[in-house]
Amino acid sequence: MVTPATPRPIGDVPHALAAWPTIAAELEHRAIAVFLDFDGTLSPIVADPAAAALLPGVQPVVARLARQVPVAVVSGRGAADVAERVGVPGIHVAGSHGFEIIAPDGSSHDQPDAAASLAALEAALDELETAVGDVPGVVLEPKRFGLTVHDRMVADADAEAVRAAATTTGERLGLRVTHGKRVTELRPDVDWDKGRAVRWLLDRLGDADVVAVYVGDDRTDEDAFAALGPDALTVMVAAPDDERMTRARFTVADPGQVRDLLARLADHLDTTES
Repeated sequence: MVTPATPRPIGDVPHALAAWPTIAAELEHRAIAVFLDFDGTLSPIVADPAAAALLPGVQPVVARLARQVPVAVVSGRGAADVAERVGVPGIHVAGSHGFEIIAPDGSSHDQPDAAASLAALEAALDELETAVGDVPGVVLEPKRFGLTVHDRMVADADAEAVRAAATTTGERLGLRVTHGKRVTELRPDVDWDKGRAVRWLLDRLGDADVVAVYVGDDRTDEDAFAALGPDALTVMVAAPDDERMTRARFTVADPGQVRDLLARLADHLDTTES
C-alpha cells in the first residue's frame, strides 16, 4: 500500500525547472509513464470552459512524449471532450475524474459502479437548471459521469448561493460533491477518483518499476498525488504565493512552464534512448 506524501505549503515546494538536474538523475534508466491534467495544466484556465484549448506548443510536446512512453490525460471533463481538445493519438484519456477511460486503441472502460448514479446526475442537472440556470454567468457542464457547475463568470454576490445550491442538490441526491477553482463538481459517490484511475492504468502497463510523472493544478489532482506517493514525480501547477497545501514534490507556475518541463522530459528520454 502506498503511503501518501505529507502535505506542505506550496511556497515550500521546490520548483521543478530549478530542480531539473535532480529530476533527470532520478529518472536515469527508469521506465516512466506520464499523466497530465488538462484545464490549468495543458490549457490555461478560461472563463468559459467551452473555450479552453491547449497552450500553443503543448500539443507537439505531448505527441512527442506519446511516441516515447505511455501518456494519459486525466481530466474532470468528459473523455471524448478532452480527447478532442488534446488531439494527440496513441494516448490514454481518463475523463470524468477517471470514471471513463479511453485506451490508445479506442477501446473504453467505465468504472463499474458509476452507472448507478446516472439517474441522480440527470436529476441534479434538471434541478440546477431550474435553481441557478438563470443566474448570469453560470455554466452547467454535464458529462457522462459528472456534472460541473462553473461560477467563474458569476458575480461575487451570487457565487456563494450558486455553490450552495449545487452542494445541497448533490448531497441530497447522494452524489459526491467537491469544490475546485470556481467550480463545484458532482459525481458518483463511489470509491473512485483520479488517483484510483491512475493506479488502475499503471497496473495495466504491467511494469511494477515504472516511475509515474503526474502534473496537475487542482484539488482533484491531490487524489493522484496521494495515490502515487512520494516515490512518484508529482508536480503541482500553482503560483509561488498560492496559499494551498499540496502533496506534490515539485511545482511549476503555469501551463507555459508545464510545456517547458515536458519538453525537458522529452529531451531527456531522447538522450537516454540513444
